[in-house]
Amino acid sequence: FFLTTLMFSFFLLESHQFTARLVDILKIVLTQTTFRFSVEHRLPKVKHWTPFDIYVASCQLLCCCIVGTFLSSHLAMQDNGGQCTSQTEHNLLLCLLSAWILWNIGFALRAGYAVSSEKRRCMAEGESMVARSKRVSDMVRKSF
Repeated sequence: FFLTTLMFSFFLLESHQFTARLVDILKIVLTQTTFRFSVEHRLPKVKHWTPFDIYVASCQLLCCCIVGTFLSSHLAMQDNGGQCTSQTEHNLLLCLLSAWILWNIGFALRAGYAVSSEKRRCMAEGESMVARSKRVSDMVRKSF
C-alpha cells in the first residue's frame, strides 16, 4: 500500500521530467516485485487467485495507469510546443487517486467481512480463532 501510494508523489515533478518519473516508478515496481517474491514462498500454493494476488495485480495496474498518465502528459506537452498541461495532469491525478482510495477502502471492507464471517463460522463449529490459526498453519507446514 505504502509503495504504491508513494507513486502519486511523482506528480510533483515537472511534466517535462518524464525520464526521471519513469525511472523512479521502475524502482518502486522492482521493490514491489522483490517483496512479492520474498513473501510468495511463505504462502500456501493454490491454483486460484488469492486476495494477495489480486491486490498485487491492482498495484501493478495502477503503476501502468500512472506511467500512461505521465506519457500522455509528456506527449501532449511536446504537441503543444512545450506548454505545460498541468490542469489535465492534475485532473488525471485526482481520478487515479480517488480510484485508488476507493479500491483500498473496498478491499479493507471485504477483508473485514471475511474475517468476521470466519469468526462466526469458527464459533458455530466451536473452534476458537487461535486453534483454527494453529491448525491451518500446521497444515501449511506439512504441505511444504
